[in-house]
Amino acid sequence: MNKLSNPSQMLSVSILLTISGGIFDAYTYILKGQVFANAQTSNVVLFGIHLAYGDLSAFRYLFPIAAFVLGGFVCSEIKKWFEDHMKYNWQVIVLIIEAFCVFWVPFLPDKEAWYPVVTCTISFITAIQYSAFRDLKGMPFATTMCTGMLRSSADALYTFLSSKDKKYLEKGLLYLVIIGVFAFGCFVGVLLIRIFYVYTVWICGGIFIVCIILFELVKKTTT
Repeated sequence: MNKLSNPSQMLSVSILLTISGGIFDAYTYILKGQVFANAQTSNVVLFGIHLAYGDLSAFRYLFPIAAFVLGGFVCSEIKKWFEDHMKYNWQVIVLIIEAFCVFWVPFLPDKEAWYPVVTCTISFITAIQYSAFRDLKGMPFATTMCTGMLRSSADALYTFLSSKDKKYLEKGLLYLVIIGVFAFGCFVGVLLIRIFYVYTVWICGGIFIVCIILFELVKKTTT
């Protein structure tokens, strides 16, 4: 597929997936024991802090980390298999898997003993999403975390100030917009949780379905 016609390069798809990333982090932090689904650096930090205080519950932070690693592995395998055996956009398969996984999350018991199952599921989802959608218009990009984009924004803006090349200004500002979108996703996630509680993740499932439709629409217009 031509890079310009690749739906994963569309700003609309990137914004929708970034909103879902913000919702996921708000969801697990608020409802599932203050564990992050996306930001595994935060989970590593929280693990170290709790362990230093002798709190054995620190080990709960290792579960989403392991699930995130597994998600990255699975995404790579999906990409390899579909590129080798089928001429079909493997990123659509990733979105279908994400939508399927979030569907059953609200049906899990809303009890502390089940929190790791939920956080691991969502960490797995965000890992395959992070691995599948890693660039926007040729720029390094993430829909599930902001640290790398903050650095990339600073680099681009510095280059603009040094070279006066407006394309770097556009890149730097685009990164800041996406970071703002992620924060908006967290904000919206909190509001949705107040209304829909554990069913809030279905909003993310709806986002994935919309993205699948966008992929198919672009496919039809380019064939």
